[in-house]
Amino acid sequence: MRLFLAFDLDPDVHEWCDRWRRAVVAARPGAGPDLRWVAEQARHLTLKFIGEVGPVQASAIAEAVAAMELAPVPRLVAGALRWLPQASRARVLVLDVDPASPGEAGDRHPLSPVHREVEAVLAPLGVAADARAFTPHITLARVRNEGRTPWAAEVLSASRVAGTPPPIACDRLTLYESRLRPTGPEYRVVARTRARSTP
Repeated sequence: MRLFLAFDLDPDVHEWCDRWRRAVVAARPGAGPDLRWVAEQARHLTLKFIGEVGPVQASAIAEAVAAMELAPVPRLVAGALRWLPQASRARVLVLDVDPASPGEAGDRHPLSPVHREVEAVLAPLGVAADARAFTPHITLARVRNEGRTPWAAEVLSASRVAGTPPPIACDRLTLYESRLRPTGPEYRVVARTRARSTP
């Protein structure tokens, strides 16, 4: 089983993502065929990618996640749209999730304590800590044909038409199984826990 942990998004965040996608298609029709948009049911804010595990380990992880009592996280604000790994080699389009107070990032991000808490719970179950720095984001689209993105910069500017993204609540953490299909990944809920909400 291929597992990952992610925060579910509220309907108003999905609505903004759809409004932004329509703005991109209207402003730059040529980009549409070269982008594979992430469907609403596949959008989420990934907290930790776990990877391939066996059924016994998966069961233990699911039990641990369901038993977690996460610390409250304030509502976050969406940051900038950006291409990964970079605009000149665009492969994935993401929406950064920044804290409400600018200037905080990396280990100081409001989600970092939750990320550390999750890693501490999963470590005894054989789940390795992340080697890369924690950079929370929402994946919006993937490029079908790498190297054919002359419109990459214009896609980013279309976000102005969609307006300001709504605040992002991080109160529903879900353990998903990712099943790879020819049409794209399918996600199945394995376990879920909630964080205490904050104003």
